Amino acid sequence: MQTMDLTTIYTIAASTATILTTLAWITYWLGGKFREIDMRFAMIDERFKQIDERFRQIDERFRQIDERLARFADSISGALISINSLMIEYLGIKNVLTRDEAEFLKHEITRWAGTIRANPISKEEVEYIKAVASKSLDEITLEEIDKVVEIAKRWWYEGGGEVAYRIFLYAYIVRTYIYFEKIRKEGSKGSQQART
Repeated sequence: MQTMDLTTIYTIAASTATILTTLAWITYWLGGKFREIDMRFAMIDERFKQIDERFRQIDERFRQIDERLARFADSISGALISINSLMIEYLGIKNVLTRDEAEFLKHEITRWAGTIRANPISKEEVEYIKAVASKSLDEITLEEIDKVVEIAKRWWYEGGGEVAYRIFLYAYIVRTYIYFEKIRKEGSKGSQQART
């Protein structure tokens, strides 16, 4: 009986040794596979870092392009305002602008101001434009029409749009008419006083 017990023990020990050897080999093999998987994940992580860096560079390039386009748009806006302002002032110097034209454009300001939403300019600024445009040409001061011009110009720079630019141009023409009409009146008063 004792031999059997030793045979059974040897059999169990041999089976256990085989199982342990197999487990050790499988563990070693899995460890190698896990190291290989870890290395691949590390390579993938490195590739993702490179891709992230490329995307960051692309984002930076787009930001630079956006800045350039914004500066270009500002330059174009400024040039457009300067050219139109110069032409309007030239028409005023040449006495080409008539009272009827200024009245018409003042009414157009009122009409277009009715279409304005309170954004990007405030409700108070919209009401100010309407209030100034509802006055007669003789009642509008240079300061008032200058403020309308500035509001419309800022509105056009910030929000763009046809309505903003129309109101700016119309107000600028009315402003030019009022300005040169004031100069002419003061000039004719001066020449009348010189005669007496």
